Amino acid sequence: MGRSGRWTPVLAALAAAAMVLGACAKPLGRPKPSVSWRWAYSTGGIAGRRLTPESEHLAVVYMFGGDSLLLVARTPGGTDSTHYHITPGGGTAGRDLIHYKRGINVLPPNDTLQYLRKVGRDTLILSDRCADCYEHTFVRIRY
Repeated sequence: MGRSGRWTPVLAALAAAAMVLGACAKPLGRPKPSVSWRWAYSTGGIAGRRLTPESEHLAVVYMFGGDSLLLVARTPGGTDSTHYHITPGGGTAGRDLIHYKRGINVLPPNDTLQYLRKVGRDTLILSDRCADCYEHTFVRIRY
């Protein structure tokens, strides 16, 4: 399947989610994740692996709604959602924490708490809370 064909189901799921979340424009607090983020890669694990959409045959998009609803679209696999909140400076070394009401089993591990960091305007990094866990890098989707 071509590169654009792989993203068609994910973008269709996001369009449906945008209608549901469209009226929710409340600010998220510091830092402010944008509406939609595409998973670019993950690094870590006990073996120091690098996971990519190509290596895992998986396309993932996170959409953060202003009403504290996170929608996750993945191909294959459909969509999932959970509520979240951000605690600025609540982690070790003053890092921001994102708390999920329940874990979403998309990228390892299936945890309810991650470190949150924005790098510039177009990169979002979610890091797991252990020494040999994963750091997940997302890039902002511009429509």
